[in-house]
Amino acid sequence: MTDPSDAVDAYLAERFQVGLEQVLLDASIGHVTPTLDGTGRERGRYAYADRGSAFHYEGEITVQGVAYRFRTWIFQDLDGTRIMTDLSEFAAEGWSASIRMGDARA
Repeated sequence: MTDPSDAVDAYLAERFQVGLEQVLLDASIGHVTPTLDGTGRERGRYAYADRGSAFHYEGEITVQGVAYRFRTWIFQDLDGTRIMTDLSEFAAEGWSASIRMGDARA
């Protein structure tokens, strides 16, 4: 069985030319796109002696109607560069579907 993060990463790369890591980096600071919805909350922070920082985030993103819960650590260097250093959790929370019916009078 494919790991959910691998499947979502492949889908995002093919459909939007962006990887899951970038989506989670963006969601963690509240930046989402019209096609991807997500939120992240800072749960902890660690400051390094070189003035870099590590941030622990938890949140949720929705891709194609499927909500995924994530927990990640993101390192931010002194110059502002951010990289995801750990994806501790990435799991489907739920999904929704909708159907659009035509006009019954047609």
